[in-house]
Amino acid sequence: MRKLTMIFILLSVILSGCNSSKTSEIDLEKVKEENQSKKLRTKELKNNTAVLHDLEIKVLNTEYLPMNTYEGQEKPQLVVTYEAKNKVDKEIDPIGAWFTAFEAYQDTSDSMKKIDVGPLPNMEKYNYVLDNQDDLIKKGKSVRCAIAYDIYDVNKPVILKAHKGYDNIYLGEIKVNIKK
Repeated sequence: MRKLTMIFILLSVILSGCNSSKTSEIDLEKVKEENQSKKLRTKELKNNTAVLHDLEIKVLNTEYLPMNTYEGQEKPQLVVTYEAKNKVDKEIDPIGAWFTAFEAYQDTSDSMKKIDVGPLPNMEKYNYVLDNQDDLIKKGKSVRCAIAYDIYDVNKPVILKAHKGYDNIYLGEIKVNIKK
């Protein structure tokens, strides 16, 4: 009886050891998959372009506008010029495309503060935006547009954070230093 009990205990130990090795193999594969996924995500903001399933947003240029650059300006601004490309047969407009992919922030002593969208500068070089910001982009085509942000602190950079999807998957960020 004692031998039978010892054999039973020994088999239990061996079988439990086999079970844990399978778990560690699964965990290692899961870690590998997560690492691959992270690598793919970081590559989705490349050359200042956020790549989503249905659209691409490429940041072309940024311009700092100090106070009194144009009539009626209430705050210093950062204007971001970008190009929105529709990759699918879906109704996408340039402004909606921007908000799908990007948000702007500035660092404060306590938090990363989300920056408010400001009025588009009343300047001739941005008149084209008013003409096309609500237009629907055709499949496979791109439209150039711009957006203005009111800056809280001209001494701190603006961070444009790119994300995608309903899960808000982080793609990366573009740091814009304010040049005075």
